[in-house]
Amino acid sequence: MWKIFFNYSDTLFPLLVLLILIPNIKKLGRAGIWLTIYLVLTVVILGYSNILADRVINNSFLYHSYSIVEIATVIPLLALFMNRVKVKDYAVISLFVIYSIVNIFLWESLMEFNSNSSSIAALIIIVYSFGYFLHLANTDAILRFQTLPSFWIVSGFLFYCVVTVLVTASYKYSDWFSSQNITWKIQQVANIIRFVLISIGILCSRRQTYRDGLSL
Repeated sequence: MWKIFFNYSDTLFPLLVLLILIPNIKKLGRAGIWLTIYLVLTVVILGYSNILADRVINNSFLYHSYSIVEIATVIPLLALFMNRVKVKDYAVISLFVIYSIVNIFLWESLMEFNSNSSSIAALIIIVYSFGYFLHLANTDAILRFQTLPSFWIVSGFLFYCVVTVLVTASYKYSDWFSSQNITWKIQQVANIIRFVLISIGILCSRRQTYRDGLSL
């Protein structure tokens, strides 16, 4: 049972987080809406990916799509945590979409795992996450960071994306790691930790108003 739960963690954990989020979505304001969209699309895309994998059908095209979905939903979410969503944020999203399309035609087709675009997506989220922590450090909210929903949610994304960069690099450049399937097991554990941290953030919102909890 645990093996099944672990293998499908990329679908089951965001589904569990979504169930936790629904009764608390108003507490998170607009950030709650973006987080809901992200979780729903994650469940749908990765859930379908697991179905195809079980039937031994190539599902790489879904990961190409998911990288775009991830950037298009997580960037506005992180920007809201920094109390701004600017034109440059949507410019970043647009440039990433363009790169992803070029990547499909020139380097990694829809039938191949998108190690290039997934790595860049992770790096972009890492930059935004550090931007959030710098923003937090310059506010009085830093004194109560452990109570902020945004702190835990951003920490979840940051941790997972750092691991993702390492995993995709080892997948691409280390045949031994790829053959042993170690990289994907590490990423699955990191994925579980990400959603646990996001869940903590959502639960913190029960005792926070939107202004105190997110808009720093």
